[in-house]
Amino acid sequence: MLGRNLSGGKLPKPTFLTMPTNYELAMLRALQGKQMYQGTVTAKVKAVRRRLNRMAKASRKVNRGRR
Repeated sequence: MLGRNLSGGKLPKPTFLTMPTNYELAMLRALQGKQMYQGTVTAKVKAVRRRLNRMAKASRKVNRGRR
């Protein structure tokens, strides 16, 4: 069963690590300092964000009726 998984399918070809392209490096630099949720935000920060989101939602709802 060389080259096959347990269900008999072919295994994917191995990928080789290469240096990132200029575009990939630019994207990585652009993402530095941005808030990206990865499960590391404290409960306090989540509560503040949710409260602000609820306030914004209520504001949009009120403003919809004034058109």
